[in-house]
Amino acid sequence: MGEPVPLTPRDFDGLSLRRPGRVVALFAAPWCPYCRAFRAKYVKLDPPSGVLLAEVPMDDYEEPLPLRFDIEVIPTVIAFEDGKVAWRHNGIAGVGLGEPTLLKIQRWTG
Repeated sequence: MGEPVPLTPRDFDGLSLRRPGRVVALFAAPWCPYCRAFRAKYVKLDPPSGVLLAEVPMDDYEEPLPLRFDIEVIPTVIAFEDGKVAWRHNGIAGVGLGEPTLLKIQRWTG
């Protein structure tokens, strides 16, 4: 548990993450109420050793990473395994993300 590791464009090479192992990245913005609600639950997850919870802070949809990953709604979660996208859950406009995404994270990291 704790604060997710922040990721920046320098942590990526195209659509690949420059980190080995399993990484779950939350694309979220501090001004978004759905992001804040999901993040409050996300930071309480306790993944096993070797699994990294990360966050891509977004202030603008014109930033390079949201455009690169075709993120249209936040929050969105993208999971990486050895740098490659393993799966993703896109936020739903006016709803955000919820328990199904948290359960997917827990199953995938467990």
